[in-house]
Amino acid sequence: MKVSQNHYVGAAQILKSRGLSGPQDDFERTLLLTLRGPVVLSAFCDSRIRFTKDEWQALVLPGLNNGSVDGDLMICLSQMPALMDRARVALRWPDESGVSLHEVRSAMQGLHDEYRPVLRKLRERWEGTKRKTMALVPESRRMAHCHHSRMVAFGLSVGVIINHLRGYLEHDDETLHQDSTRMSEEILELSDVVAAYRPLGSLAMILFLGAAWIGTADPIIKASIEIRAAELFTDIYGPNDTFTIEDMDVGWLKRFTPS
Repeated sequence: MKVSQNHYVGAAQILKSRGLSGPQDDFERTLLLTLRGPVVLSAFCDSRIRFTKDEWQALVLPGLNNGSVDGDLMICLSQMPALMDRARVALRWPDESGVSLHEVRSAMQGLHDEYRPVLRKLRERWEGTKRKTMALVPESRRMAHCHHSRMVAFGLSVGVIINHLRGYLEHDDETLHQDSTRMSEEILELSDVVAAYRPLGSLAMILFLGAAWIGTADPIIKASIEIRAAELFTDIYGPNDTFTIEDMDVGWLKRFTPS
């Protein structure tokens, strides 16, 4: 387990211990806004980070710009860990748990329906950014280009995991695999764009490439993802580290495989 992952597990425990009633002052507000993104993302691959549905929303929602596409994506994301836990319980103990698999499937379909327009808006914004940012000053152009490309990759990663969960909850559907493979390819293409912002601007792509690796069974795409991820890992852990995307995705798969 990497040190950074343990750091975010500790951060989650601190947030849970203090309660999620909202920040009491500017310092707490800044701390909460800084920690919530990494904590939510780390919950993807570490089952030690556990909150209820209400706790996730209390962690994510404060300070979001209502109606912003970035905020809408975070709202979708905040629903996933608790929904996954419900799915695991319903699949493992259908008679004893009192959790209805039908209700979980319905909730997952609702999340999918809520998510698809968000992904469309992220893609539209990115297409607009590619066309229009030349009118901005160089630094603003770079910031918009980097942020909007990463947010599309983020949105695609959420879609891959939604499909992964739906594959367990519903009859395994080839259209899900095809959709996930297309999204995995798109994440890989975006990693080429974001590579221009290495090292700091591209760090989040490691998580998104992890989702892409799960999302496809195509050996050529997987190999390309592994090569790009290995390059980005050197930015964090140095050239001699042996950590691979497969190591990271063990956590992803354990966390998001309900059965």
